[in-house]
Amino acid sequence: MNNHFLFIFLTAFLVNSCSLFDRKEELPAFLAISEFELEVGPFQGSSSSNITEVMVSIDGTTLGLFELPATIPILANGTKEVLFTAIIKQNGVSTDRVSYPLYSSFITDVNFTPLDTALIVPTITYFEGLEFWTEEFTSSIDFEESEESEGRLVLVSGELAFADPTPGISGNPSSAIIELESDENYFFAETEENFELPFGQPVFVELNYASNHPFKIGARASVQTAEAIEDLVIILPSSETDQVWKKIYINVTNFVAENPGANEFEIYITLNRSNSYPNPKVYLDNVKVVY
Repeated sequence: MNNHFLFIFLTAFLVNSCSLFDRKEELPAFLAISEFELEVGPFQGSSSSNITEVMVSIDGTTLGLFELPATIPILANGTKEVLFTAIIKQNGVSTDRVSYPLYSSFITDVNFTPLDTALIVPTITYFEGLEFWTEEFTSSIDFEESEESEGRLVLVSGELAFADPTPGISGNPSSAIIELESDENYFFAETEENFELPFGQPVFVELNYASNHPFKIGARASVQTAEAIEDLVIILPSSETDQVWKKIYINVTNFVAENPGANEFEIYITLNRSNSYPNPKVYLDNVKVVY
């Protein structure tokens, strides 16, 4: 009797085991994103960007955040709507990753086939209706040094200039450098333009830089006869030995919100020579105020 029940049990187990092994596992397709391409319109300045991650959503479901370049396994088959959102390091802080609020997202249909790789280069633009102030250092400099500043901004060209990817600009590049003599220790310059920045809307400063010395970007707000001034970010050297160009996005939104009665804003650049960095070289290009 016991052997009879054992035979039934073993038979049932083997049948179920065979059905388990007969099941076909779902094979993934792959989505590969190397980088974003930023398309700019007239008066929007350079197309340089520094998009470090991408957020991916498929048919309205968010898959997550992925460092670029990325190859992502996708359990999907057939055509799906895919949304790509550009992620930047706000204020240059690696732990402060945000969706850049001034860039549009990229939406496209992707045909997924198991084990095949779909290669996508998301193309994005700035949102419509934004205001731009740009300083590309092409022939003049729209920053003014303060009376206390010992250093000055001067134009450089050739190999010292930023190799701009924007069509029509890269053929004859020029940039600016903060020039300090050996006995000069302080530099301060702010935009000649006075901005009327919107309260309650995103406001950012973008710029390309190559530096072997820390420097600061800040903002000044004027309210009738009073003013507020604040260093927004300390930008660390991009390289202490080589001229390495980087791009940074600086959030000015909170500073504007803290000064709601201000009718004028300026953006400034400042540097105090440090003994730790004896020969300061700070190159700048493609400064934008976008809001």
